[in-house]
Amino acid sequence: MIVDDLAALREKESAARTALTAHVAVCSTAGCLSTGGGQLRAAFTDAVKASGLSDQVRVIGTGC
Repeated sequence: MIVDDLAALREKESAARTALTAHVAVCSTAGCLSTGGGQLRAAFTDAVKASGLSDQVRVIGTGC
């Protein structure tokens, strides 16, 4: 990638984040995944899609 490509990517990502009204952070480390964190993240993702909010809410995996 060249500098112009990175700048365009930054602008695109910035615009996408501006449209979001919420982030749902779900822990995705080994301990949390072993106690259902993966299923929880999937459930949040499915609920966001079912509600038609995919363009406003982002579900992300994080660490504890």
